[in-house]
Amino acid sequence: AVLFLAIQPTFATLHAQNSDRQLLHADAKWDIALKDDSQFCPWVSGHTWKIIGDTSINGQVYSRVGKSPVHAVNSPPFCAGPYIHGPDFLAMDHYLREDTTAGIVYYFSPALADEIVLYDWNMVPGDTLDDFFPDPDDLVIVNGMDSAQLSNGTYRKRWYLHSWWYGELIDMPEVVEGIGSSIGLLHFSPRYYGNGSHLWCYQRDGLHMGSPNYCTGPSPLGAE
Repeated sequence: AVLFLAIQPTFATLHAQNSDRQLLHADAKWDIALKDDSQFCPWVSGHTWKIIGDTSINGQVYSRVGKSPVHAVNSPPFCAGPYIHGPDFLAMDHYLREDTTAGIVYYFSPALADEIVLYDWNMVPGDTLDDFFPDPDDLVIVNGMDSAQLSNGTYRKRWYLHSWWYGELIDMPEVVEGIGSSIGLLHFSPRYYGNGSHLWCYQRDGLHMGSPNYCTGPSPLGAE
């Protein structure tokens, strides 16, 4: 059976959480689309991200991320599906490791030659996140939390964030436990006025989260 994650906020109740909060699964995929409202068709491109292997850095084992293009069969434009995956995954300089006991996911930054906290599944409202975005240096604040329900009755924690971004208070990407953010596996920059990256579909072992038209359509992804 396909599991579908409801995305409507339910601030009134924080339900008991599913114990499966691990992010880095070998069979997980994140389909990410780029939006540009200045274009007639705002969805301009897409990629699938996944873990493609392990590598050792400074004595730590990290999962390396790769991506493959998603194509619209009748493109252009990209927004007119159905869609198919590109054949190969290109390795990127994105390296993650996860402490499943502590509930923390780390990102190794080649630019800093050090790691930062990418996700902390222990956040509570009022917490501040120093390194959620590398630039600017404004703090990101956890301003809300609720439960996202899957169709099998289990729940995942979900956090709502905001920050002063160049003098303007804006909403940051939402974070869902064990899945990532509403802009994808990583979160390098916010969706400014709705533009930028959007998580169209998260998939793993029959679980889907994202756009129902893309995730669960009759031929949403084609063959790899």
